[in-house]
Amino acid sequence: MTKEQFANKYFNNITSISGAMKFIIFVAKHQYKVNVKFYNKDDDLGGFYDIDESIIYINIYHNKDIEDFLSTFFHELGHHQAVMNKRWTIYHDTFIDDIHLLSRGDFRRYNMTALKAERWVDNWGMNELSQFFPDIQYKKAYIAEPDVQYLREPILKAKQKLKQL
Repeated sequence: MTKEQFANKYFNNITSISGAMKFIIFVAKHQYKVNVKFYNKDDDLGGFYDIDESIIYINIYHNKDIEDFLSTFFHELGHHQAVMNKRWTIYHDTFIDDIHLLSRGDFRRYNMTALKAERWVDNWGMNELSQFFPDIQYKKAYIAEPDVQYLREPILKAKQKLKQL
């Protein structure tokens, strides 16, 4: 059974956010062996992947429609896949607040990897979503300049701290 056949058989009519949430929980657990938790907070994140706990967190506050929920889920699932396959470990293993603690060489690798990793995750997520729901449009992250700047901001702060050493 293809992913699209699976989605059609069990989740044919995702017409609500609650339906999307049920699909996300079921598929995450049974197909990808990762847990999902939802939270509702006015912060800067639509979602994130907790590497230590292997949990995808999706922010209800920022995800307002089915496409938002599914795009965020598959984006964060892409981070899970990258971590499981040891892709871009310098990026995935470094907490944003600890970037300035990296050696100069590791900092350079982090800086060169961050946007590349996020865009790979987006491409992976877009491809994976299309296998389940070809008609649902994936919403890419880190395309618009404010999103790229959000990713670069902690890197620039860390760069300033490194110059002071």
